[in-house]
Amino acid sequence: MPLTANIQHILESIGLAEKEALLYLANLKLGTNPISTIAKEANIQRSTAYALIEKLKKKGYLMELKKKNIKYYTAIEPRRILNYIKHQHSEIAAKINEFAENISSLETLKTSYHLKPSINLLEGENAIIYIYETMLAENRPIRTILPPFITTKKLKDYFLSYTKRRILKKIPIKILTSAEALKSSTELIKKEFCEIKFFKNSNIFSNSIINIYGSKTAIISTENMFVILIEDKCATETLIGLFDLIWNTSPKTNHLI
Repeated sequence: MPLTANIQHILESIGLAEKEALLYLANLKLGTNPISTIAKEANIQRSTAYALIEKLKKKGYLMELKKKNIKYYTAIEPRRILNYIKHQHSEIAAKINEFAENISSLETLKTSYHLKPSINLLEGENAIIYIYETMLAENRPIRTILPPFITTKKLKDYFLSYTKRRILKKIPIKILTSAEALKSSTELIKKEFCEIKFFKNSNIFSNSIINIYGSKTAIISTENMFVILIEDKCATETLIGLFDLIWNTSPKTNHLI
């Protein structure tokens, strides 16, 4: 790499834009000169150079003086830039040390902070697929309320793929369902890592699938093609408690595929 190009690269690495570096090097080479001469040497249009020269002044790389109402510019010595960088480095090092000394206090603040609940409405087949992909990514036990539901061929094919991958990842699932729903849900129900119980009263649930996993609850309508996704630890824990209450009082079924 030529010497000038190498120096330009160094200047860019410490925060100058390409054209700013070119103007500084041109000014350093020429010495004190008006902007027209410096811009010509740097091969930069004078109209562009005006704004760049002002930025270099503010950053402390150029000094300005006037002679007979003409502005002249002088590049500061490279050694002064080095001293400035060293000073910045010292300040950053001090800030790093201060931050490191207080990291325990910051971590304490983090553990006492609770995220606000998030409720999102997602629409379409892809939204439903997205939810089941997040269930796989979460890799946590799943609790599902599975009433009879209507679906499309695309979702049926996807559910087969999803169920195979859930089994491969060994993600356990508990399903509260009914005999009627069981017949229409073969794509979602396989015997591996799966427990099933029947509701005592299936009429208390709508035709929406409810999946509870991690800190999320997804209410899915395959008929109207939308999902309500609730992300909140407290709400999910409450729903898990209700699910487990129903689960513990519901009869187990051996109707597994």
